[in-house]
Amino acid sequence: MAIQRDHWIICREPRRGPRTRLFCFHHAGGSASAFASWPKLLDETIELCAVQTPGRENLFSQPRYRSIDALLPELLPRLKPWLDRPFAFFGHSLGGLVAFAAAHRLKEEGGPACELLIVSACLPPHLPRTTSALVDAPEPQLLASMRELGSASASAFENPELRALLLPVLRDDLAMAGSLRSGCWPPLERPIAAFGGATDNSVQPERLEAWRSYSGSGFSLRIFPGGHFYIEESRDALVGAIRTALIAGERASPG
Repeated sequence: MAIQRDHWIICREPRRGPRTRLFCFHHAGGSASAFASWPKLLDETIELCAVQTPGRENLFSQPRYRSIDALLPELLPRLKPWLDRPFAFFGHSLGGLVAFAAAHRLKEEGGPACELLIVSACLPPHLPRTTSALVDAPEPQLLASMRELGSASASAFENPELRALLLPVLRDDLAMAGSLRSGCWPPLERPIAAFGGATDNSVQPERLEAWRSYSGSGFSLRIFPGGHFYIEESRDALVGAIRTALIAGERASPG
């Protein structure tokens, strides 16, 4: 099936007849480029599609969103043409919440089910998050928080011109992360894997265990070396774990 090009869905290395599609959702202040190097680490049967939300990179001029509920009605119609084969969601930090909410909304609308949801360095909706307090925090406090998280891209905030462009995006993303409230979230009836960094002080590994109650079909927890941005420090091990999980899922599927 020919899929119409959409700037929200970035597939840098299309596969011929992939068995599985892996959709990756970026962190607050991040972009689809966070996953640019991943396709080369994946099996040829897995096609990676990075989700780009408006307000950054190729979508810089488009209006940004400040709530997940507002984002989903725009995002899901763009995703659906790509859901013609088994698929999995991976979301890091804010991206984990977006991926979780998207999987739920698809279920509510009677759409295809996500084969595996991987939430990374992300607390489930019922646990309190500190992101809301940072939305309107003074610039020095916000920058200090970003440095503490340890992303390699945090150096971009040291440039005054880049900082003026990036901080509004970050604040809106943090507002989005705080918009997903605790409520009635029935189990997804699909496996959930929670990943995290061993030295992440913002999302402690033991708190990731709370995702177990959101799956009605199996739960696993894996901790990697590194902090909140262990996805940079332990990239190869992380992508290897995802690849193994998806290939195992392919083998378990009929046909």
